[in-house]
This record gives sequence, C-alpha cells and structure tokens, in this order.
Amino acid sequence: MRLCRIQLSGVTVALWIVLISGVSTLVPCYLPAQGCTGTLASTTYDTVFTSNNGNTSFNYSVPKFPVNSLTLYAVTIRSIVTVNSGMTLTNIYSSSENASAQWYRTDDINSTPSGDFNNSVLSTKFIANGLAAGASKTFTPANVIHNNSIIVDSVYTGDGSFLPSNYSGSGKISFTYTASSDLLLVPSTSTVDTSASSFADQMHFSVTYYYCNPGVLATDLLSFTAVKQDNGTVLLGWSTANEHAGRRYDIEVSTDGTSFSGYTAVASDPVNTSESYSYAYPIEPAARGKLYFRLRIIDQLGPDHYSIVRIIDLDKASPAGNRFYIYPNPPTDHIELNIPGNNPQPWQVDILAADGSLVQRTMVNGTNALHVGFGRSLSGGAYFVRAVNPATGEQYTGSFVIR
Repeated sequence: MRLCRIQLSGVTVALWIVLISGVSTLVPCYLPAQGCTGTLASTTYDTVFTSNNGNTSFNYSVPKFPVNSLTLYAVTIRSIVTVNSGMTLTNIYSSSENASAQWYRTDDINSTPSGDFNNSVLSTKFIANGLAAGASKTFTPANVIHNNSIIVDSVYTGDGSFLPSNYSGSGKISFTYTASSDLLLVPSTSTVDTSASSFADQMHFSVTYYYCNPGVLATDLLSFTAVKQDNGTVLLGWSTANEHAGRRYDIEVSTDGTSFSGYTAVASDPVNTSESYSYAYPIEPAARGKLYFRLRIIDQLGPDHYSIVRIIDLDKASPAGNRFYIYPNPPTDHIELNIPGNNPQPWQVDILAADGSLVQRTMVNGTNALHVGFGRSLSGGAYFVRAVNPATGEQYTGSFVIR
C-alpha cells in the first residue's frame, strides 16, 4: 500500500463513497454545509489485489484521518476491477448446440463507518452457435470486464450519513473486501463442458480523504439548493449573509461533476444584510443522466468563492411526453414547446419580458408540439412563456434565456 498526495487548486469538489466494478454503486455521504475554496487537498491510500479464481476475500486497513487544524471534507472509497478470462466451450451432447458462457461478478466492501455496499456486473459473453456434437470452440484470454474510468456522482448533503468523526482520530479503519465470480452457462453443464477455461482478476482499491483548511471555507453563503420542477426546469436558490454591492454569482453547470462551465450570472442586490436569490434553469429535452450545479461567488476584492455542488438526476424525471418543456434554450429565432398529453388542442402562446410586459402572442392550432417563431429579434435576457388552452383554461409556464 502506498500513500500519495494530490493538490486541486482553485476548485470546489464534492465527493462521496463510490464502488466501481464494471459500473458504479453509490453510497450516500454528507458534505459540509459550506463550500471549500482555494486549495482542496487529498490523501489517498491504495493497493492492488489479485486472484486466479474470482472467489476470494481480503482484509486490509488504512489510517484514520488525523485530528488537527484541517477539516475533513469527504471520503471516497473506490475499487476498479478487471477480469481476464479465456474460454473453451465443448459440446458433450449428442447433437448440435448453441452454447454461451458469461461471468457474473459481485464485489462487496464492508467497514464500520461505511457499512456494507456491493455491486454486480456481467462480463462479455462467450458465444458458440451451432457447435457440433463433440466439437469445441476456444476463445483467447481477454479482458471481459474492464473499467479504468472513474465515475463521479453526487448526493444530497442533508442526509447525515457521512460523519467525519467516524473517519477521524487515531487508529485504523478495517475493511473486508469480498469478490465472487459465477459462470452462467447455457444450456447447462450436462451438455457443455468449460473445464479448460482460464480466469484472473485484479482489484485496484483506494481510500481518499479530502480536506480543507478552515481559513478557506466560504462562510457567508447560508444555503444553496437545486430542485427539479415539473415544467422541465431546475429551480436554484441561495441565501447569503453580509451581502454587499459589487458581488456577482456565476451559476456553473457540469454533466460529470468535474468540468464546470458558466451558464449565467446574477448580480447581488444588497437591499438587506441577508438576501435570498432564485433562478430557473431550463432542462434540455434530450438531456439524460445528471446535472451538477454550483455557484462561483466573485467579489471586487479578494479571491473567488464556491458553493457546494448540488445534483439533479434527470433520469428520475417524468417521460418527455408527460411534461412541459421548452427547447432549444438558449434559442436563436424560435422555440419549440412540448405540451403533455396525446390530445392535440389549440394553444395561445405568450412570450413575456422579465418585467411582465407582453412581447408577442401566437395562436397554434391542433397540435401538442408547438413551433413558435420570434416576430422580431429579442434582446439578451430572460423571457417567460405562457401557453394557455382557450377552451379549457389549461395553462403551462416556462422560461428561456437569450444570450
């Protein structure tokens, strides 16, 4: 086992417990209520286990995070698994067979602070169709399970399942790692023999502590939330203390939790010492997976600050046909509206400016997929859309941004 250190400068990273074995399994953890700015440092302990049968158990331990002036921010537990296998399928039946074999792999990690979590994955399948009686087909050894990518995901910070005290202090944390590999054979061992097959696996296991210096925590951002709305938007909200003029809040978005890009900026409005803000982020209709949101807080003097990262799981959204949404966003010369349901109706579509004034009104008949062209070039800024069924009074609202 070796110890290595990583420095990530000028970023905020929200991390959690992950197991990767072909695909990932997530275990929720708790992130501090405040963001970490400046330098987020990490300490990683890692090792590699191997076996030649895929059914084994390992015991290992790592030092706890020392109690000192540093603040433990998050813990990552990760395992990247590779399985190499060759296969010989022999038909021992009296007639031709369509044979196949596939490894079913399960990896399980258990420790006192993290609890038990596991993940299962199927390997690449070995297939021998039309295998004559007494005939064999041999497959050269290859990586049938192989994943060197690190999948990053986020969890809500308020579930309380990550307690820094469970990972901090003196002594060590003991882990038990159990791997099991079963061969799924079709038709069965009574007709197909696999005794000449080979197997070898490798498990790259690591535990990473992420920590901040107390002096670089953002302390004047009281809260930051992201909530998916039924109309295809994400409502972002935040509140601040000690608000002052000249501050800017950049809303940054990522699809992988690592690379963030700026979407829009909101200027501070220091009417009171404490202020609250909100912004409706439109979801692209074709978007899948997860969206990661954070705030970059820019002051006229001093370094930039960041919020924690909030996650929205788009795969838990309603099917596209059952929700109202607007695309493209941002648009150029038109917008498309999807109206829920399968019963085409006439719709009155109003486009409103941020101050509520009517920009244009369009009537669209006999469809639930509305194309609305802009009657003139729209100035940069936020606009609201209101679609009303004149016959029933049914109404949908949304927003888009012109850049």
